[in-house]
Amino acid sequence: MSDFDILQREVDNGMGGLNEGISFGMPRLDRYISLRKSTLYLFGGFTGSGKTTAADEIFVLNPFDHLKVTGKLGRCRWIYWSMERRKTFKYARWFSRKCFLEEGVRIPLPRLLGWVNEEARLTKDEHDLFLAYKDYFDELFSYVTVMDGRKKPTAIRSYLKALSKTLGTEYKVDEYTPGFEPYDESLLVLNVFDHAGKFQKEARMTGDKDIIDTVSDDISNTYRDLYGMSSVLVSQFNRAISNPMRLRAEDVTPMLEDFKATSDMAEDADVVMSIFDPWRYKVADPSGFSLEYLRDEKGYKYYRNMQILKNSFGGEDIRIGMAYEPEMGIFREMPRKPAIGDLPRETYTSIVDGSYFLDNTPRRRGAVTKIEI
Repeated sequence: MSDFDILQREVDNGMGGLNEGISFGMPRLDRYISLRKSTLYLFGGFTGSGKTTAADEIFVLNPFDHLKVTGKLGRCRWIYWSMERRKTFKYARWFSRKCFLEEGVRIPLPRLLGWVNEEARLTKDEHDLFLAYKDYFDELFSYVTVMDGRKKPTAIRSYLKALSKTLGTEYKVDEYTPGFEPYDESLLVLNVFDHAGKFQKEARMTGDKDIIDTVSDDISNTYRDLYGMSSVLVSQFNRAISNPMRLRAEDVTPMLEDFKATSDMAEDADVVMSIFDPWRYKVADPSGFSLEYLRDEKGYKYYRNMQILKNSFGGEDIRIGMAYEPEMGIFREMPRKPAIGDLPRETYTSIVDGSYFLDNTPRRRGAVTKIEI
């Protein structure tokens, strides 16, 4: 097969819809990027910024629900490497999110798992509601495989090498170049690595830089460029934003240089995104939203600023305001802020009271109430 034949194959696949991206469930974000094959996404934020929750929403849960509604679930398979939290906690968080979106009923993770006093434990009706979602989550877990615990790069490499044999055939293009022929051109396999600082060190490695450089090389050269898999690498920022000079200049919004341990990840990535909590550094929101209306009396913060820092395929340096439900773990795009003036106060109120996040057609609409624990 000549180089032009390879290009023609991609063009023909595009005409047949095989290269169409999968929606993130966020219309403004979808204008710039989407979930595609052979793409490396780097997603960064500080501890406590909600970066894992946002990554789950954008790269797993919203795309799954989109494919389910459109009858195209077979188009994607997820391998989630949860190296920071046990998968049971993640599943509980996902249930809390789904239940609130569809029912308007708040069952936060501590209550669901019984980390509360007896009087705050689940009622019979709430337990019945939990069981009603069995079919949904059984279907979700048939497409999403969650691997918990810290993993060495070689262990991940061995797992994905074995998986690749079920997805296609590896061959030699020439003496130095391997090739891969997939059995299903339309299938997207997405690895989610949470997070970059949790990979387990190999015996020969001397520090975090060695680990992350090795992982970045595997993800870009083998998983992406050979097997055609996509990956999301969740990463923490370094402490450069805390530099007094940046604080004095109020220049604390994320940059590519802020990714922790090494710049190789940002260089290798096709798309780099960040999530930012403006309250953390006591600065105004970069998108101009009124932060005083997006925090409740308990101190919960209902907003984050998301930015596309790098995009190899389109627009970058794009900021999108995100309404954030911190107890249920939900992100939704904010309305566009007018050039002059502000959003209606009712919009801010709906975000803080939770009604902004509810689906338009829930199965049963419960009262949106917060339960004291």
